[in-house]
Amino acid sequence: MSGSLLTVEGLTVEHPGGVRALDGVDLHLAAGAALVLLGESGSGKTTLARAVLGLTPRTGTVRGSIRLDGTELLGRTERDWTRIRGRRIGYVPQDPSATLDPLRRIGTQLAEVLRVHGLAGTRRAARAAALPLLAAAGLPDPERAAHAHPHELSGGLRQRAAIALAVAGGPELLIADEPTTALDTLVRARVLDLFTALRTERGLALLLVTHDLAAAARIGGTAAVLTHGRLTATGPAEELLVPDPARGPGALPQSPAGAPGNGEPVLLPVGSRRKVRAAARRDGNPGPTPHPAAEPLPPVPPRESSR
Repeated sequence: MSGSLLTVEGLTVEHPGGVRALDGVDLHLAAGAALVLLGESGSGKTTLARAVLGLTPRTGTVRGSIRLDGTELLGRTERDWTRIRGRRIGYVPQDPSATLDPLRRIGTQLAEVLRVHGLAGTRRAARAAALPLLAAAGLPDPERAAHAHPHELSGGLRQRAAIALAVAGGPELLIADEPTTALDTLVRARVLDLFTALRTERGLALLLVTHDLAAAARIGGTAAVLTHGRLTATGPAEELLVPDPARGPGALPQSPAGAPGNGEPVLLPVGSRRKVRAAARRDGNPGPTPHPAAEPLPPVPPRESSR
């Protein structure tokens, strides 16, 4: 595809015992664009992200093609990958402790990345360059964060430090694998907005792996749905995330929030609720039913005297 930064064609990943985690997946991501990879647990979305990063287990078999700006990634040596990961592809894991060394200060880790990729000549220059990275990642006090160990930061700030580490090498592509799962709602929204800001300011492309429909709607861009290792739907996020009976069941991953009309809370992207309610009325479905009010608790009986 013309203008594609990441091109995945016919990607198939098999594990011992004939387990096929991915089956002929085709995806394209343009430079500076966002692609949200949706799917239930076991759908293969993390397998795809790890394949792009060259992290498929040695026991797995990978077939197809993964190209970054025209360069084939499959078959690369580990020495090649040391120049690709961090410099051309950044990675943000679900748990920031997967990339942050608990025994070293945040600023020291950032400075090392800058020096490894030749972006700072001296240790002093690298330490100075680490502060703007922490500020760009939204840490309120970059100087203090640089001197902190990971355990001294809150979960949200640790994830921001991990994002700063992921973009320190100036990558063209940022892969974020369930980066907000362990965060509360407010912090989750701020981290997602940070990804959007980094795309705008740095021009990097974003591949977000998630099962969260609200996160997908907030990022926008293109959404792709994986089901049992196969690509079952793809299109603009604002269109794909609105329930469409014509697509049939299974087009979108099942959300723990339930579905309209079954009495469970409904999680929908901003702006889509009015459309769904109107469609439900046309179909004669009144929509979600309110939860019954809880019955009052009986009064606590007086405590008997021990005498």
